[in-house]
Amino acid sequence: MKANTFNKGRPVWDESLEERRKKATMTLNLPPEEMDMLEFLAKKKSTNKTEICRKALDLFMTLHIYEDRGAKLFVKEKDGNEYVELIVI
Repeated sequence: MKANTFNKGRPVWDESLEERRKKATMTLNLPPEEMDMLEFLAKKKSTNKTEICRKALDLFMTLHIYEDRGAKLFVKEKDGNEYVELIVI
């Protein structure tokens, strides 16, 4: 499936999100440690594993878009004293 246009750097598809979700099914094989992380996040966020994967993909796409623009991503500590640069693969 190919995006027709882009809106704010994100792909815009011909079909609605619901239509695309009806067609797309995937099996994901994870080692036990990664499955534990996925289950932990799903419980912590009161959602399911599929939604955590969707949000992770959306976040990764956003990071990719900014990286393509030459931007760098930093995390600011709560106290405001330290910045850490995140490097995205």
